[in-house]
Amino acid sequence: MDINESNEEAAGASSLNDAGDKHTYEVLGHDTFNCAELEFIEGLHPSLAQRVKQHLKRWYPVQTATLPHLIAATNACTVLPPRDLVISAPTGSGKTLCYVIPILNALRSQTSGSLFALVVAPVQNLVDQIEKVLLFSVK
Repeated sequence: MDINESNEEAAGASSLNDAGDKHTYEVLGHDTFNCAELEFIEGLHPSLAQRVKQHLKRWYPVQTATLPHLIAATNACTVLPPRDLVISAPTGSGKTLCYVIPILNALRSQTSGSLFALVVAPVQNLVDQIEKVLLFSVK
């Protein structure tokens, strides 16, 4: 967890709490981060990183908390993908990119033409939003 000079938790910091096999990532504060911090996401494919830099100006706290862990997990998996992940955050807080970027990053090393990921959304406007995010990422 990041602590600032006044001994307070820094806004947007993430913390990891281990409880057996369960991991909880907590995002603190509501500040956004400069997209230049993209380089800290080790394992992100260079062409995908470049694409993100072209389209994003800032990272949201939920993205800085989850993306490094999900990118590492997708790069490390050989047979089974990372386990379930639940993100609870307000509308417009960047949740879609939290799963789209790791999926696209993992697809870069995929050789098979089989089904790789299935995204299920409960309403059409959310499907439209996910499609827009995917299209900017793969063009």
